[in-house]
Amino acid sequence: VLWEGQELLLQSVSSRQIAVSFVCPGGGSYRLALSQGGGRERLLTRAFRVEALPDAPPRIEVRVEQDLELSPSEELRLDVMVADDYGLSRMNRVLLRDGVELVRRPWAEVAERREWDGTLTWNPEQDLGELGGELELVIEIYDNDTVSGPKLTRSRPVRVYVPTENDQHRR
Repeated sequence: VLWEGQELLLQSVSSRQIAVSFVCPGGGSYRLALSQGGGRERLLTRAFRVEALPDAPPRIEVRVEQDLELSPSEELRLDVMVADDYGLSRMNRVLLRDGVELVRRPWAEVAERREWDGTLTWNPEQDLGELGGELELVIEIYDNDTVSGPKLTRSRPVRVYVPTENDQHRR
């Protein structure tokens, strides 16, 4: 197999099939070069055109109540659906205060799936310890694009208020 004039490595699948893999950023063409034996010149087929489909960024949908208040030991449940046209690679949770990142941690195992739909739970104590205040929880999802690099989609921020020790003493 010749891709844009360069010979590609073939893999035998069976006595009647071969396989070849190649990266096709944007498109191109390939030909089959058939050996005739006996030192004769190879036969070339016509060029077959390949057009790569654009890789869309991952999609994310988060279903949760808006503007929540949680005690440090309470659990927040988020219904989450993520999908990508070719495949997902990872999902993170990110906690922010006033736009400043406090925590970034891996969350659910989504690698090599095209879709993931489930419920995630978050407890403020697992990331914040004694800290609290007004926070934003964001879910980041990455696709598995190895050609131009992974694409990132962030969920809308879920605003959460976790009472601080001072808040609890005032009550």
